[in-house]
Amino acid sequence: MSAEADVKRRPEIVGVMVLVHAMAKDREAVEKYAALMFKWWGNAELGLQEGDWNDANHKLLMWAPVLAGMNAGNKLLGKGNLIGKTLQEKMKAEVNPLVENCLVLLREHAPPQEGKKRRGVKLYEEVVGEVMVT
Repeated sequence: MSAEADVKRRPEIVGVMVLVHAMAKDREAVEKYAALMFKWWGNAELGLQEGDWNDANHKLLMWAPVLAGMNAGNKLLGKGNLIGKTLQEKMKAEVNPLVENCLVLLREHAPPQEGKKRRGVKLYEEVVGEVMVT
């Protein structure tokens, strides 16, 4: 079964489970879902179509909750935890650059209409905030 057909193989979906369990402060479940997310990482949609603000908006809608989950999971597990370290490394190396590119594209090339922000930007600001995980 392909990753598209089986959502359990999508790191974007499994990453939301990391967020849910990190919010519940369930360390064991965070470790379980983070490990699954890493297992399926090759299925992640981390590319961005150049100049396509619709794609950027879609990616922010998809990755903002995952980024929040990765950040919360990392904080819950702590710096000494291998899975926590891997979460931080993935955020820095792969997810943050994608999110930054999406935000730049949306803010520069798809300004909000009538004072409304694009859904991806709004969700990112509400769920993650303005500060990137470093």
